[in-house]
Amino acid sequence: RELKNHVVSLMTDFVYADKFSVFFDERAESVRFDDIFKQDKTKAYNLFKDIGDSYLWFCGFYPEFLSKKKKSRLGLKAYIEYGRESYNYAVYMGNEIGDSSLKIRTVSKASDNFTELARAIFDFRNRVDSRKLRYAIDSAVIEEIRKVIYNGGKIPELAENPMLKLI
Repeated sequence: RELKNHVVSLMTDFVYADKFSVFFDERAESVRFDDIFKQDKTKAYNLFKDIGDSYLWFCGFYPEFLSKKKKSRLGLKAYIEYGRESYNYAVYMGNEIGDSSLKIRTVSKASDNFTELARAIFDFRNRVDSRKLRYAIDSAVIEEIRKVIYNGGKIPELAENPMLKLI
């Protein structure tokens, strides 16, 4: 339940433009993460969590923009790993802080289930506009999404998957 609440909260947070700043930072992830580790622990926890949230949202809602087919993109699999790594760093910082009010357990679960959560968000998006999957996304990008988010399985059609499943 707490993981569902996290995903719902995450999706509503992305109406704010400042959540997209992670994608305009031109530093390498290793440099950015190193700079965050130098911050105050509470600030570092929040930054790592926000980066993980950003990657989760983008991997689920707009995976085609993270595809290897896009110029200068590393591919969906790399961004899933960055999101998972960012959540893991948030968990580490949260444990260092020792504040029970932080949602360390939820963030840890989000990391452990990152691909499944991205899949649930992608399924939700397809319910909103399933035509985009069929007509607007390049077939090579759909194949990358199928391999990475669906573990090589079939992307369900709207009629095949009547209930959204969040872990």
